[in-house]
Amino acid sequence: GLDRVSLVAPAETLVVVLRASYLPTGQLVLEWPASAGAFQLEASSSLHTPDWEALSVAPQTSQGFKRAVLNAGGPKHFYRLVKP
Repeated sequence: GLDRVSLVAPAETLVVVLRASYLPTGQLVLEWPASAGAFQLEASSSLHTPDWEALSVAPQTSQGFKRAVLNAGGPKHFYRLVKP
């Protein structure tokens, strides 16, 4: 029966922190540890009905971090990292 059901988290549970900051030029910098491996940066204009789209900006690796520099002007966006 269903009296012996258990849930097991994947062995490779990984939490990656996406940090955001602004450059003096007004550009948005999103960065995460390069040691986390391959992640795709996505954006959506809404969290109510998200329509996540991969960003075309290729992150650069520097000092142990992957960094994507984006223009901060325009409408608001929400960002996330996903495993491809």
